[in-house]
Amino acid sequence: MVLDGQRTGAISSAFEASDCRVDHTQQSAPTRICEGVDGVMVPAITDVEKLKRREKIKHKWQRWGQKCRPLPPRRQGTDEQFKEFPTVTFYDETGEHWHERFTRGR
Repeated sequence: MVLDGQRTGAISSAFEASDCRVDHTQQSAPTRICEGVDGVMVPAITDVEKLKRREKIKHKWQRWGQKCRPLPPRRQGTDEQFKEFPTVTFYDETGEHWHERFTRGR
């Protein structure tokens, strides 16, 4: 059995269903893969925080009286302090085979 994500190439797994036999002593035993979906909240730097940091660096350089090269263009910050990263986990009953994927989108 090949998972739909493997078939389409969307998710490459470290193992296949044939590796996950319910009874490892029998070759003809049925296979079973468990799947879990969860989310992890990750702290992110907001646009306001990036502006404050940039101003702080400019002020520090001015205090030192150093002539420094201009700062590189600022990258856009996030709109929220935390972002959710969905996780997908595939595993067998014994925990011998385990595969996790973290995504940034839906």
